[in-house]
Amino acid sequence: MSTYYKNFDNKTAIITGGAGGLGAGIAKILAEQGANISLIDIDSNKLKVTNNEISCFGTKISLFHCDVTNQNDVKNTIDLIEKKWEVQIFWLMLQE
Repeated sequence: MSTYYKNFDNKTAIITGGAGGLGAGIAKILAEQGANISLIDIDSNKLKVTNNEISCFGTKISLFHCDVTNQNDVKNTIDLIEKKWEVQIFWLMLQE
């Protein structure tokens, strides 16, 4: 990507479905643009793979195992993220 958007510097993005296809792609773009990333996914192994793919951009990355179909799981995960940092970007990926 050739354009760098400074408005993403040190902003925090939560990305559900962050371990797969589109979610991982969004995470990569935002990390490349300077955003800190909180990846949420039900697949812990794929989260680690995505983390390895985007860690080269030097932004802060946190991984959260979460089943977004479980309301308590979502609430607990969001609470953990909010304790860590202020969130400015939320990207929700859902599968049917």
